[in-house]
Amino acid sequence: MRLILVSNDPRFLKVTGVLLLRSGNDVAVAAALADVPALTERFAPDAIVLDSSDSLEEAAVLVAVMARRWPRVAVVVVSDGDLPEPQRLDLMLFPKWRGLESLYEMLDEAHRLDAAPVLTD
Repeated sequence: MRLILVSNDPRFLKVTGVLLLRSGNDVAVAAALADVPALTERFAPDAIVLDSSDSLEEAAVLVAVMARRWPRVAVVVVSDGDLPEPQRLDLMLFPKWRGLESLYEMLDEAHRLDAAPVLTD
């Protein structure tokens, strides 16, 4: 799978990036939300793993932009804070430091749904 990993957390980028690479994925990284559209244009990912630790609302805006411009690119939003009620934001949310297998399951689900954001706990 071709993945973009987005976070301003160097530890998360390094750990998750290495694990995703070792699992046979092609991974591009970005340290800022603003870099994602241009990187998506160049890299043509299957999915994006987006760290929303700084601002869940900013992540939600970016997910909406991505869904309009690249509807077939799945986006999973990770957060290390308390996850909001699913009804609050139309996002596929994932706890930041949960196991990689669970992240793969979420990515597969997002990809199967043709990247449409869904409500989940």
